[in-house]
Amino acid sequence: MVQTSKFIDTKVSLYASESILTDGSFLAVSDKRIKSIKGISDKREDLKKLLNIEITDYTMIDSIESGVRPFKKVIAQQVESIVPEVININKGTIPNVYELAKSISISNEGSTITTNKVHDFSVGDLIKVIIENDGERYVKVKRVIDSNRFLTEEVLDSKNKVFIYGKEVDDLRSVDYDGLTTLNISATQAVYDRVVGLEKENSILTKQLSTTNEKLISTKKELSSTKQKLDNLIKLLNKSNILNKDDTKVLIK
Repeated sequence: MVQTSKFIDTKVSLYASESILTDGSFLAVSDKRIKSIKGISDKREDLKKLLNIEITDYTMIDSIESGVRPFKKVIAQQVESIVPEVININKGTIPNVYELAKSISISNEGSTITTNKVHDFSVGDLIKVIIENDGERYVKVKRVIDSNRFLTEEVLDSKNKVFIYGKEVDDLRSVDYDGLTTLNISATQAVYDRVVGLEKENSILTKQLSTTNEKLISTKKELSSTKQKLDNLIKLLNKSNILNKDDTKVLIK
């Protein structure tokens, strides 16, 4: 099931509904002579932004097109609140119903389609449908009957099964992953600067600790020497009978 997209805010020369594979490289012109450079990005602020971006585990609603394999990527709306400049807003179709129509009835006004899910359609919406034996097309909502029924301008063949994909929106968001890559480069530079700073601080602290240890060793030696001299003095005084036994005991303590 191929989902088409109409771009309104971004000029597009090549649109692919599936993956693009190349044996070469992806090249983007980045010559400074075509740019009006405002300055170098703030690395610390970029790091803060990067840390606030959530990596999300998800699967695609359109399992027919994308399968059920898990993805680990970002969500455009969440990124937009942090780095809006990497978000593009385009026109496209969302699978907000993604089910077979419960029933279809035909009249002179058009086709009344009933869904099991709440369709969330409005008058004038273009709805992508896949019709059995006919393929994909868009139908226009003429009237919303209730949350599960709507009338289309087009008369469809009620004998064919109709798969309701979803409605076309003009605010489908996409992410410029190149922009996120450069944000990551800037943030990595901020981390590197911090690591270098911590290494310098650690080197200074190591030297200070080494100096303190040397002073401590010297102090211990001086105390040991002083104690030895004091012991010798006590012995000398004791032999000369200048001190009695009680005085000697007090000095030894």
